[in-house]
Formats: sequence, C-alpha cells, structure tokens
Amino acid sequence: MTLQILPHKSWNVYNRKNIEKVESDKKKHQKEIEEKKKQDENRQREERYRSLLNQKNNEKNGVQPQDQHPNFFKKQMNNQSFEKNPERELEEKEELDALKNRFTNYLGKSSVEFNDKKPWFYNLEALEMDKDMLEREDRIKKNSDPLKLIESSVAKKKEIEKNRLENFSLIEYQTFFGTPKQPINEIDLTGLSEQLSKNKREKRGKEEKKHKHKHKEKSKSKKRKKEKKKNKHKHKHKHTDKDKDKHKHKHRDKHKDKGKSKVKSKSKSKSRHKKKTKMKSEKKSIEELRKERMDREQNEYLRAQRLIIDEKIKQRAFANKIRKNNNYTPFQNQNSFRK
Repeated sequence: MTLQILPHKSWNVYNRKNIEKVESDKKKHQKEIEEKKKQDENRQREERYRSLLNQKNNEKNGVQPQDQHPNFFKKQMNNQSFEKNPERELEEKEELDALKNRFTNYLGKSSVEFNDKKPWFYNLEALEMDKDMLEREDRIKKNSDPLKLIESSVAKKKEIEKNRLENFSLIEYQTFFGTPKQPINEIDLTGLSEQLSKNKREKRGKEEKKHKHKHKEKSKSKKRKKEKKKNKHKHKHKHTDKDKDKHKHKHRDKHKDKGKSKVKSKSKSKSRHKKKTKMKSEKKSIEELRKERMDREQNEYLRAQRLIIDEKIKQRAFANKIRKNNNYTPFQNQNSFRK
C-alpha cells in the first residue's frame, strides 16, 4: 500500500501529468533504441556489400585473399539471414506485459485500463455529470434567493388586488363609496385599492374620536352630579342676616374662583393639546426609526446572503480549476487511494 499524500502537487509521482511524462519518455527511449538498431543493421549491410564486391573483384582478377583460412561453408553462410523474427518478438513482449499486469498496477493505472472490455459506468462522460451538477446548483440558488421570494410575494399581492378589482360587485362599491352615478362597467377601477385604504383609515380615526368624546362626557356628567349634591346640602340649612352676608361674600368668591378656574382650564387644555402633539410627534419619530431599523436589518441580511453565495461560487470555481489541471475523473482518485 502506497500513501497518497498531496495528489494535487506537481512533484507527486501518481499525478496525471507525471504519468504522461514517464510514458512519453519511455516512447522516446524506445524510438531511440529502434533507430540505433536500424543504423547498426544498415552499417552491417554496407560492410557485407563491400566485402562481397571485393571478393567478386578478386575472383575475376584471379587474386587470392591473403592469410585467410579456407571456408568450406561459404554458401551456407551467405544464405543465412541474421535478422530477427518480429512476430516472435511481439509474442514474447505480450506475454511479459500480461505477467506484469497481473500483479502490479503500473504507475497508477488500474486493471480496467489494460483490458479491452470496460464496465458500463467507465465510459460515462464527465461533462454530462458536470452539467447535471450545475443545473442542480442553479435551482438551489433560485429557490434560496431572498430577493426572488420577496418579488414573488409582491406579485401575488398584485394579482390578488387585480382579481378583486375585476370581480368588484355593486354591493361592495355601495358599502365603500355609496350609490354609483354610472354603471360599474363604465367606472374606472384604477386606484380603488388606495381609496379603500384611505376610507378605512378615516373610519378608524372617527371611531377613536367618538370614543374620546364619550369618555369626556362621562367625566363631565360625574362632576355635575357631585356639584348638585353639594349645593343641595348647603341650601337645606337656615341662614341669618350675618349668614346671608357671609353667603353673599362666599358667592362672590365663588364667581371669582369660577373665572380663575376657567382660565386655568383653558391653560390646562392648551397644555394638554401641546402634550398630545408632542406624543404624536414622538410616536411618528419612533415609527420612523423602527422602519429604518427594519430596512437596515433587511439590507444587512441580503448582503450577508450575497456574500455567502459569492464565496460558494468561488470555492466551486477553484475546485473546477484543480480538476482541470489534474485532468480529474470521478473514478481515478478512488483507485489511486485504494493502493
């Protein structure tokens, strides 16, 4: 078992590029050996050809070669072929390769690559797998995009309003706007949704005002009842001349107090009105701040989602680059890790 450490490095032995380099170097070496063999064979042929020419020339001229042993097998030697049998060499080579491939996977190659018959899953193209993955990723992005969810919800609301305006009946028109002067088919229904919302707001404001007015009337009626009880209790007693003078004096004081109370009530009403206006302005400012905060939070959430999506896209692009550089196939690394 060999350790598969850092397969994406250029110095790794089992890298695809290094395997191809080794194979190309082997092919070059074999070509060089074959060229050397051819050169040697051509040189030997030329030497033989020259020697034979010299022999023929000597025989014609009647000159015997000097210091030579008599060769009685000259004809057999000339007819003998020194070349090797190429068919036999190929058979021996195939036998040796078969023995090697039984026991070892040469330079990361699996037994499937050496065999002619390959399984059904080995011939699938990696491009088709990549297309399917990209389509799935696009679907996931579209479904998880918050902007598209918001757009779809807004479009649904608009469709509901359109259907409502198309199916707007005479009874509904009378409830909100009174009896129409024209038939409903001739009336322009554009902007009815805004008018309906305005009418609802006006009704709510009127109801709130009525509720406040009733509350004030109840408080005033209670005060009047208390004052009547006090006056009845005072008039029951008998009064002398001194008491009458005192009563007159008190009556004057009461009128003065009433004038003062009216001034005070006016000042109090003004102060209350100012307080109400301040409260309303504060409520408006609070609502505006709340809206701004909600908008800010929504924008931050959308920005975070975009950053996450961009990071995922960068990671996938980086992984695809590594696959292309290493000529990645889905079944190659599995076999290399099993070693």
